[in-house]
Amino acid sequence: MVSLPYKRRSTKNYERLNNYGSISLNADSSALVTVQADQAANIWIASNGDASRAIQITSVTGRGEGSLGVAWTPDGKIVYHSMASGKEGIWIMEADGKNRLQLTSAETVDTSPSVSADGRYVVFRSERAGTPSIWRMNIDGSNLKQLISRGSYPHHTVEWVVYQVSGSPWKVPIDGGEPVQLSEENMRQCAISPNGKLIACSLHTPGSPAKLAVIPIEGGSPVKVFDAQLEQPARIRWTPDGRALTYVARLNGISDIWSQPIDRGEPNKLTDFKADEIFSFDWSRDNKLVISHGNSTSDVVLIRNIK
Repeated sequence: MVSLPYKRRSTKNYERLNNYGSISLNADSSALVTVQADQAANIWIASNGDASRAIQITSVTGRGEGSLGVAWTPDGKIVYHSMASGKEGIWIMEADGKNRLQLTSAETVDTSPSVSADGRYVVFRSERAGTPSIWRMNIDGSNLKQLISRGSYPHHTVEWVVYQVSGSPWKVPIDGGEPVQLSEENMRQCAISPNGKLIACSLHTPGSPAKLAVIPIEGGSPVKVFDAQLEQPARIRWTPDGRALTYVARLNGISDIWSQPIDRGEPNKLTDFKADEIFSFDWSRDNKLVISHGNSTSDVVLIRNIK
């Protein structure tokens, strides 16, 4: 196990990403109560998977750096979610945090970037069409194309995009076309293996904790299932060599990345954070980790005089 260097900061030094949910009106509809979820995140890089020597490459406020997705490009750049423009969009930067470039600029919500193995495309979730849907663009942000009109949590190879619809995994060709349902079981937040032959998902069964499940890219029943203390929504990625699944688990309020060997060995804890959460992470081809890490809080908010 390795320890990740952690430097506690005051809340004002973190990213701020505000979301509201669980809205309730009072009897005369003059006020409402909602829950404000506030996430604070910055991006870290760990070479050779060694989190004990991780380097923080962002240190800004109000941008939610990587909290809704980070991904490596084949040439070592980082594609990530950010609110740097005031809207939730997709950006790209060098691995040292320099040369930031905004890839999406619509007045909408763009999250969950995934980069193809050939470095040609970025696939992402967008609400630009009114509902969550899956879009594709060139690595420089050009040639936007909607692939599917409904879906979330995309992950893709040079041939296929795997995504989630209402708790079920689907796939669609990278150039668009007829979508294919991969399983009728409740599987979420899927990730395709480096060789493109397998898909790992969070498997949900009523009355049981979520498990790690692996299915063929063609779809069907799980070929492997592992017990895992998956934090939800699940963050799952294959190791670069395809020999293990890595995922986020939370113990005692602290998130860490764990590794589950495909050969059914015991899971191993890869990071040793001293506080807070992991919002997203990804592996590069040369075994570097990019991690979006920070904290989140929830407050009850009363809004009056809404009539």
